[in-house]
Amino acid sequence: KNNYPDTKSDMSTVCMERCLAFNTVNGLTSMINIPVWMFLSSYEELRKTVSLNTTINMIHLGARAFDEIGGEVVQTTSFVIKKLLLWEYKSIYIRATSVIGERAKEELFLNGKQDKCKGIYFDVKSRNFERIPGMPVAYWASEKLLIAFENGKLLDTLAHPKKGLATTDNNRFLRAWFEVDINKTGFQFGSRESAKESQKKWFPLNKGGEYRKWYGNKEYVVNWFDDGKEMKDAIIKRYNGGSYTKEIRSESRYFSESITWSALTTGIPSFRYSDGGALFDSAGSSMFPDENKFYLLALLNTKIVNEILHIINPTLNYGAGSIAKLPIIESLSEDIDNTCKDNIAMAKDDWDSFETSWDFNRHPLISV
Repeated sequence: KNNYPDTKSDMSTVCMERCLAFNTVNGLTSMINIPVWMFLSSYEELRKTVSLNTTINMIHLGARAFDEIGGEVVQTTSFVIKKLLLWEYKSIYIRATSVIGERAKEELFLNGKQDKCKGIYFDVKSRNFERIPGMPVAYWASEKLLIAFENGKLLDTLAHPKKGLATTDNNRFLRAWFEVDINKTGFQFGSRESAKESQKKWFPLNKGGEYRKWYGNKEYVVNWFDDGKEMKDAIIKRYNGGSYTKEIRSESRYFSESITWSALTTGIPSFRYSDGGALFDSAGSSMFPDENKFYLLALLNTKIVNEILHIINPTLNYGAGSIAKLPIIESLSEDIDNTCKDNIAMAKDDWDSFETSWDFNRHPLISV
């Protein structure tokens, strides 16, 4: 922490910074490392150092670059850094993340370099990365996408993505909605004040869940009796008198209409409409659009946003901080709004057709 404040989060990046410091001007540093430094926000200063002070060439190896190391967890990237900035030089990046095994990656590297295959071989000026918030090493980003980052508004200014509460004790405070007395459960309360006055104990909690677009994953309730007094007291006790706001965040947004999503996913992120009456936690982060919520929801569920998220944060965790950096070019359309509303309605009908929904009335086969 004292000596490597820009890279302290991982020993691999500390090693990288130290090797760059060992190097002399015009000298070369060659390395195989894990690619966390290329994207995560905690390494932004390291990226600035590399992009604005050195010249780099890279083969992005991805998972299974070594036959003796299986699984998708160990990701690698191999690079050579010259300790001199060649301002007009186009760095070479070869993307070998799509194939598995040493031999396949070697062949792709050689062929990609010779043929300049689309999607494999890239030559990019390092200063291009400045055009994206956080300066991720998104060497594959197209010019149109870079322009979108420059001209678009950050989602944070339009919809305010927020990280929600952490109960700190799910066994005590969290239940599936059908596990508790329905008469003590409060649905569709529009504010903390009305929820508190109701004297209900359990309230819906948006908690992420499996891949599902538009509507659904309404499965859990949380003990929020008396505006969460029991949970707040437990957290204060856990922190020896410290503030409960360390774990209960964005309280003013509880029970509001929102767009929610699963922050942790191994696949494509999916965004859903929440019609109010619920709290939200860190796994089911939420955003609160000032206006045009259906346009934003429609955009968020496109392949375009999925591609941008892989640039901003190509990990398994799409937290509020990553989502906030999405560039939005507003082009309002009544057709888009109506299509989005239709999708929400169909997804709600589907969700409510199973007994696992608290709005279930009748099995659709009986209705037919």
